[in-house]
This record gives sequence, C-alpha cells and structure tokens, in this order.
Amino acid sequence: MAFRGFRRLSNGSKSFLTVGVPFLSFMVVASYALTAFTQIKYDVSDKRRKRISEAEMLELEANRKPFNIQEEYWKLTTNSKVDDWDYVRVPRPKGQ
Repeated sequence: MAFRGFRRLSNGSKSFLTVGVPFLSFMVVASYALTAFTQIKYDVSDKRRKRISEAEMLELEANRKPFNIQEEYWKLTTNSKVDDWDYVRVPRPKGQ
C-alpha cells in the first residue's frame, strides 16, 4: 500500500522539479539564515565580555595584591571548620 503512494508521487517527470528543487533550495537558504543568527548570538556574548576597557584592566592589574601560597595556606587552615560539626542521625523511613 505504501508503494502505491510512492509510485503515484514519482510517476511524473516533473516530480523532482516541483518537489525536490524547492525543498533543497529551502534547506540551503535556511542553513545560511541560521548561520547568520548564531553568529549574532556569539557577537553579542563577546561584547558583554569585552565591556572592560584596557584602562580599567590596567587599573585592576595595578591594584592587585601579589599572590603568596603560604598566606593562602594559612588562611585555609586557620578558618576551616572541619572539627566544628555534630553527628546527627537521619531518621529512617517507616518500614525499614
């Protein structure tokens, strides 16, 4: 039954011209259009990231405190609250 419908669609010699060419041209045009829209999306996200000017960036670099690994280690070890916790048992669901 499906073959009868296929034969009916493909019997005409102009079948490809009336169905295939418009479909393929639509696919090509849609591909280019979607490429343009996705490029706009990436351009907008790049503008958001580049809002900081070079002068502001240099100012941030000048005010930055130098990194010291020992100082960071001592901050982490003295402020940790690893031993400051209580054991609390979670109640089991009914039936277990």
